Amino acid sequence: MNRRTGVTLVEVLISIFVMAIGLMALLTLFPLGALRMAQSIQDTHSRNAAANAAASASARNFRYDTNVMAAFSNPGGGLPDLTTTNPNGQSYPVFIDAVGFQAYTGNYQTWVGGKAAYGIPRRSVTLVTGVAVAQRQQVVDRLFTYLDDYDFSDPVYPGLVSAANGAREYIYSWSYLVRKPRLSSQPVDLTVVVYRGRPTVVNLSLPLETGYTAQFNPSAKVVTLVTAAGQVAPRLKPGDWFLDATVVNGVANANFYRAVTVTPNGATTDVEVNVPFRNFSQAASNVAGNVIVLEGVIDVFEKSSGWSGR
Repeated sequence: MNRRTGVTLVEVLISIFVMAIGLMALLTLFPLGALRMAQSIQDTHSRNAAANAAASASARNFRYDTNVMAAFSNPGGGLPDLTTTNPNGQSYPVFIDAVGFQAYTGNYQTWVGGKAAYGIPRRSVTLVTGVAVAQRQQVVDRLFTYLDDYDFSDPVYPGLVSAANGAREYIYSWSYLVRKPRLSSQPVDLTVVVYRGRPTVVNLSLPLETGYTAQFNPSAKVVTLVTAAGQVAPRLKPGDWFLDATVVNGVANANFYRAVTVTPNGATTDVEVNVPFRNFSQAASNVAGNVIVLEGVIDVFEKSSGWSGR
């Protein structure tokens, strides 16, 4: 009889070790796949929300709403009336934000960042302000939120899943940033700003917007945000958006940028962006300005010759 050599214990242990490494490598793909899937779902919803928002703005003529048209030239707050100071220049940027206008009080209700000095008035539209106060929240939810999400938890039996109550989750909402390139002409540029998880309730106690003084370095595509005494540090991470509120030639730049890297340095935070800064000399290295961090913004879509998310 031929005798066959068996497998030793060492060989078995080596085989188990090699198999364990392979299984661990395979298991790491599952959470990565889940993250990618979640990001894909968010991107899909944000683009659908932006498309709905653009169609709604065109159908309801939000660009030329009475509340908005007045703010293009004379938003108040001590800012000059452009019809007399610079009628052939660009208008003030106007943030059509029915959610914020409904939720905030005081200066935050009428100014992005809570200060007129930032030069970006916040306005609602007459379709909201023209109805009774008790109905405004319903109109805001219908016109400025993405209505394709349901809360499937049963209100009577929390352990069950049910859509019988018809409750909406209002996960995605939007605002518009509009301005006239030339105050005396009719065309109005429109940018859709999509939020995720932004509260839409009335009397929001803490405005989710913080303004910072900043130093722009266009040559390096970096802006340094300065945290003043009593302020919280910018809650920014790579992929988040912020708003350039630097006033140039009497009006705010009002351009959105996406952070590529965020580097905290004590009382300052260096933020690298993905595109060159607008309205600055690209050779400049230290330009004073202002930045507003709007929490919850997940994407920004500019409408010019076509849609593009920068």
